[in-house]
Amino acid sequence: MIGASSTPALAQLQADDDATASITVLAPLTVTKDQDLELGAVVVSGAGSYQLAGDGTVTDTPGTVDAFASGPAAEVATFDITADGSVTYDVVVSDDVTLTNGNGDTLTLSTDEGGLIVNGGAGLQGNQTVSVGGRIVFVGTEPGGDYTGTINLEATYN
Repeated sequence: MIGASSTPALAQLQADDDATASITVLAPLTVTKDQDLELGAVVVSGAGSYQLAGDGTVTDTPGTVDAFASGPAAEVATFDITADGSVTYDVVVSDDVTLTNGNGDTLTLSTDEGGLIVNGGAGLQGNQTVSVGGRIVFVGTEPGGDYTGTINLEATYN
């Protein structure tokens, strides 16, 4: 009889494998104002509205709110956005902006009703120029004066 002998199985005492490390570095997202929003000048003699659309089109309420042709030229605000072309981003503009004159009187500029953005919005990629207009509704008793306020444009990577 042949003797049965058993050889103990050798256990694996160590194992290893490799993983790849990677990172994607995006170009910084920047927003730079190129042009301020200049609504021009209006003559207000009653209730109505004045709008400068994002494409530069002026609409007023004839007879009560009239654009004054001899005043400053109306110009939309423009912002230059620099972004990585491989990902999308969204643009948001402050909606109701309070404009104040030297006496503390206020007007509300609505950017969402004014043709907010000509070539912007959601899902943008790469470098863009975004244009912003606005709309003011007058009750007809607003005091004269120069009214100013601040519009904020924010771009965020998705």
